[in-house]
Formats: sequence, structure tokens, C-alpha cells
Amino acid sequence: SLLHESLVDIQLLSFNVYVVRNASFSDQVATLQHQLGTTETLLNLWLHAQHKHSTLHALFASPVTARGCAELAAEFEAMDQSWRAMMAQAAATPNVVETCTSEERYKQIKAIHGKLEEIEAGLNKFLEGVREEVPRLLLLSDESLLILMSF
Repeated sequence: SLLHESLVDIQLLSFNVYVVRNASFSDQVATLQHQLGTTETLLNLWLHAQHKHSTLHALFASPVTARGCAELAAEFEAMDQSWRAMMAQAAATPNVVETCTSEERYKQIKAIHGKLEEIEAGLNKFLEGVREEVPRLLLLSDESLLILMSF
């Protein structure tokens, strides 16, 4: 929320007469606006990927799922190593704007997010099979069923 408010403030500042008249200020405001916009976009994608990762991590920690989806578990393990390496790199750069405006970081998050979605799609096929075996589970959403199975 604070990031979004700062982005709105910078956008308002970009319309200020004194900023528009001064090319140096205008360039700095445009750069800052781009950096904050990129940071907000990447953080939203990152948080979405983190939510998927934590749900799937708990699920693949379950021996039932690991046995039922051995191929998906192996894919998740490989992706998890990439996730951990990326998180270690991010921790080494404590400035959030520097971390989020890196083109490499965007590519990493996008690739990891895509892989998480592929794994989740494979899990959905697995869940359809589980629901066929236990019809009562048809009442649960996919996410609820994944959480239930992770225990």
C-alpha cells in the first residue's frame, strides 16, 4: 500500500509545472516512476509465486502426494532449488528497488511462476483422480483439497 501511494505521489509530481519545466527533475521523476512501477509489478508477481510455492511445498512434503505424483515432485524439487537460489540472491541485495528492477530477477520470477503453474496444472489432474476415488471431496475447492492433503 505504501509503495502504491508513493507511486501515485510520483505520478502527481510528474505533472507539477516546476518539474515539467526542468528537464533534469523531469528525467529523475520519470526514472523513479519507472523504478517504482516495475517494483510494484514484480512484487505482486513475486507474492503470487510465493503463495503458490508455499502451498505446493507443504503438499509435496506429504508422502502421499510425493508417491502419487513422483514426476511432479521431482519437477517441484528442481524448481524449489531455483527458488531458494533466487531468494538467497535477493537477500544479498537488501535494497528492494535494486532487487526488483533487475531484468534478471524479473526473468527468474516469471520462469519460476510459470513452472509453478505447470506443476499446479499437473496436480489438478491428480486431484481429479483423487476426487473420482472419494466423491465427497468434490465439495472442496482445489486449494482446500491441496491444503487438506498436505497434512
